[in-house]
Amino acid sequence: SNSNAQQAASVMRDLNKEYPCNGGAFFWNAAEDPNGAWSRPLSEGVISPSKGCSVGGIPLPSLPGAGAGAGSGSSPQVPAVDNRLIATVGNWLACPTDAQMEAYTHVLVSFAVTYSWGSRENQCNEQCDILTPVAVCGNAPHAELVAKWRAAGKKVILSFGGAGMGGSWDGLNNCWEHCFGKEEHLAQQLTD
Repeated sequence: SNSNAQQAASVMRDLNKEYPCNGGAFFWNAAEDPNGAWSRPLSEGVISPSKGCSVGGIPLPSLPGAGAGAGSGSSPQVPAVDNRLIATVGNWLACPTDAQMEAYTHVLVSFAVTYSWGSRENQCNEQCDILTPVAVCGNAPHAELVAKWRAAGKKVILSFGGAGMGGSWDGLNNCWEHCFGKEEHLAQQLTD
């Protein structure tokens, strides 16, 4: 929703009462979080206090007729995952400042693509090759920002796709079509 920091923190506090390790919150465009005005109150008031909430994992409920995992004598566990505060950085938008990024635990860079932008229609790569280097923000790679975010302990995640691959509303772009049957090639590029 389009909530301000106080509203978002209130919603998250209410959610935490019922589900203390709920996964956290997500902000669409970190460049629109002036000096961390949205993320800082949420991080300090809700996310940080629950840090470590699932250390050691959460026991899974027992199923009738199911024993403990692999004869270990203990209950299976959900992997430990703390609440997160995730910022999306649109690579076509301005780069966020350090103050805007300070409170976030994760950065989602959007999007890796297989096309060159065109004012009328995108120019698809028919081999489904991801354009490299991938733009991070400001339509530029900015490897130094990725390194800075990682050094600050933030997990940086790359999102593949976006409207320009063929999900756009204009019906002109169909770059996904060049990727069908090339899933292994695409997966290899994303994991290299």
